Amino acid sequence: MVSAAVIGCTGLVGSYITKSLISSPAITRIHTFSRRSLEDPASASPSKLTSYVSNDTSKWVDELSRLPSPPDLFFSAFGTTRAAAGGFENQYRIEHGLHLDLARAAKHAGCKVFVLVSSSFANHNSWLPYARMKGEIEENIKAPNFEHTVILHPGMIVGSRSESRPAEAAAQALVGPLEH
Repeated sequence: MVSAAVIGCTGLVGSYITKSLISSPAITRIHTFSRRSLEDPASASPSKLTSYVSNDTSKWVDELSRLPSPPDLFFSAFGTTRAAAGGFENQYRIEHGLHLDLARAAKHAGCKVFVLVSSSFANHNSWLPYARMKGEIEENIKAPNFEHTVILHPGMIVGSRSESRPAEAAAQALVGPLEH
């Protein structure tokens, strides 16, 4: 019996992770933490999937610590944009702070594996704020010392998103013909 927790479960990558976990017979319990409801949770039985939805992400740590048993696996595909956060300082506080708080809470609860979906540009020494933030998250996510910490560096993530991201749309238009 393997259980998992997912943050960022409503985004492009997180929704794919969640659907994969739902369809896996090896996963018996899934806990999701998100700011909005899952789009299509119907494929999961209520006994397998528990969703906690709150715009106040600071409450997610308390909810994680209240789980009857710790998740074996913790997946983070959580992120926000500078625009949605209201500036880079808020984006940093939300992304860096929440990742670290949830990693500590997961470790304290007894979680053994933490999987972070980061960025291919992550570099804690970068002069680019976004790349530096992602790099600092990666460095600090190692501190709780899980049995296994997995950091993924995806390339360009292509797919339809619920919010507008003009720069990504332009990059996808340029790269699109190259992907086949």
